[in-house]
Amino acid sequence: MLNFRATDVGALPEILKQAAVWPQGMAITTELPALGMTPADLHTEKREQDKREQTALVERRSITFGTVDVDGGAPRPFHDVAAALAAAFEGGGFKARSGRARLEAFTGGPGKQPSKRGG
Repeated sequence: MLNFRATDVGALPEILKQAAVWPQGMAITTELPALGMTPADLHTEKREQDKREQTALVERRSITFGTVDVDGGAPRPFHDVAAALAAAFEGGGFKARSGRARLEAFTGGPGKQPSKRGG
């Protein structure tokens, strides 16, 4: 059975040590100077964590077109997709991989059925 109780921040280091999750050799305190830290260290870590989370989020919602990554959460994702596709089609790589298009001339007039080949 689990029991929950309110505790103050100052008691957390001892509780964490008893649970074997407080780093060995680290002073059992929340006083930053005793831990060799400053408030700026905490802010730096927070900014770095936010940056890692943002990078992971962008990676999860991005799609790659050729060599272009499009962020689905960007302000204009459909515009970015269209631009990436246009760049891919304008380059010679698409044509080199796919070859030249071979289209048959449409010779039918109104009321004439297309052939079974789609032409």
